Amino acid sequence: MKRVLIVEDNNGFSRVLKDEIQNSGFEAVAVDNGVDALLQFLEGGIDIILMDVVMPKLSGIDALRIIRKVDPASRVVIITGNPTDEMRREAMKLGAVDFLTKPFPIKSLIEIIKSV
Repeated sequence: MKRVLIVEDNNGFSRVLKDEIQNSGFEAVAVDNGVDALLQFLEGGIDIILMDVVMPKLSGIDALRIIRKVDPASRVVIITGNPTDEMRREAMKLGAVDFLTKPFPIKSLIEIIKSV
């Protein structure tokens, strides 16, 4: 079973994502900042990370940068409500597997999780 790490500082949205992911047959763990994301990632067993960009303590882009240095094969999907072209370019340059703009259809996210 794929294990999905949700990194989202909006607790309501995080709960919705977690419920939908679990209802689709995956295991889901949620944290609300980039530092906790790194700690959870370093514990191991994460197959894919869904990472918000704007968060307390450490941005999603900075967390992605560190995660990819630790494990270049890591799979990270960036999710954000306030995208910029620069943010998208940076995320893809750093190796994000996808870049989603909120709001997005949950079905699309589940398809990405299945395909990764």
